[in-house]
Amino acid sequence: MVNPAGVANTDRSAGNNNAPLPVLIVGAGSAGLSLAQGLEKNGIRTMVFEKEACDAPPGRRTWAFVAAWSAPILQTLLPAHLWDRIHTAFSDPSMPVKPLDYIPLTNGATGERLTEVPLSNGHRFFRPRFRQLVSEGLDIRFGKELESLSYRDQSVEAHFADGSSVVGRLLVGADGSRSRVRKQLLGPDLAELDRLPFGSIFVNVKYPREQALLLRKHPLFSAMLHPNGSIAPFFIIDAPDPDHPEDWTFMMYISWAMRDDGEAAAYQGMSKRDLLRTAKELSSVFCEPVRSAFAWVPDDANDVYFSTMAQWDPRPPHRSWNNHGGLVTLIGDAAHPMTHRKDASPRKEDKVSSEKTDRWPTLGLTSGAGLNHAIDDAGNLTRLLSAPEGRSQGQLIDSYELEMRARAGKEVELSELNTRMLHDWSQLIKSPFLTNGFAKPKAVAAAPLARI
Repeated sequence: MVNPAGVANTDRSAGNNNAPLPVLIVGAGSAGLSLAQGLEKNGIRTMVFEKEACDAPPGRRTWAFVAAWSAPILQTLLPAHLWDRIHTAFSDPSMPVKPLDYIPLTNGATGERLTEVPLSNGHRFFRPRFRQLVSEGLDIRFGKELESLSYRDQSVEAHFADGSSVVGRLLVGADGSRSRVRKQLLGPDLAELDRLPFGSIFVNVKYPREQALLLRKHPLFSAMLHPNGSIAPFFIIDAPDPDHPEDWTFMMYISWAMRDDGEAAAYQGMSKRDLLRTAKELSSVFCEPVRSAFAWVPDDANDVYFSTMAQWDPRPPHRSWNNHGGLVTLIGDAAHPMTHRKDASPRKEDKVSSEKTDRWPTLGLTSGAGLNHAIDDAGNLTRLLSAPEGRSQGQLIDSYELEMRARAGKEVELSELNTRMLHDWSQLIKSPFLTNGFAKPKAVAAAPLARI
């Protein structure tokens, strides 16, 4: 059930005094909705709160992501009738999932193929369609901006900017990298993101039919790495109908190392037209298809924006929040935001055999590391809450957080190293991944879910 009015009350069960308290989920993104589906599937009632006034507000940025090693986890979270339709949320619903695919990495100046990144079981989702699918059947309250939290013996109360409040057995912050829940738990200073010295100009665009078909002759997802230190991924995020290429949405961006904070501020103050002009200038040194892909974008294109990179590693002791005896926790980008340049290939603990491709920790450009770990968070939390085995909720949340911090924190670290290497050509060409090709790295044992 979707409740656009966002009417919530303050009684024990938000509607029924005899019913168990629900799990409150702040944030109706991919992580929060996946968690809600998993809990509901296991008989645990949820309520989802989203600060936006509606599901698709005008001007909201759209993107695609890849669920690879997390796809089997996602399948356990969704009811069968939704998983049976999962292909409808793909970037290209007409393309089946490949057991093994390869993403080409190319010298952006010469077009020389440097190597290929393996991608196993890659489910490429268009985020708006994914959210639409996984929101079905959930109690979602829109227009609910979190103001504060208060705690009782065995419950937590969320207070919203519109004056309403609601009580639950647990509150899960799934509200993204700038999480208000994280700020409530740690304060604004400790919750602040760590900025990295890299900037990107993103462009989403539809082309006329002939241009779209020409660009589609290139791999669906590819990345060009230029010797000058800039990189330019290029991919299709939405191809709803293979017979109408004029309706396909392409996404590309140019990313580079910035000199200082002043450079970032200058780009953040630019108009869309000036950002696009800059992106076209930066892309002019690249070979095809990136050069034409940018050059063909109309000068008055509206879906153009600048972004810096940031992250937040949850492992340092000073970033350990008080979960108030298991009444509140974080998942996804609220708990471990990371850069978007990391791989989504099979995870180290997925019992990958010698016949399968392991995850490459040194290089990867598939967008989806954060999403894969967010789904893993949702799967672990659902498993713990639905099978407590005599443990208290406080013990369950402590167990979840112990595993999550180690797993996702390491990924934040690797993502930063990966991002820095991709912007440093001298280091990139020395990478064992480029020089040794597909020599399989040793698997690293993953931290198990701890029982406390």
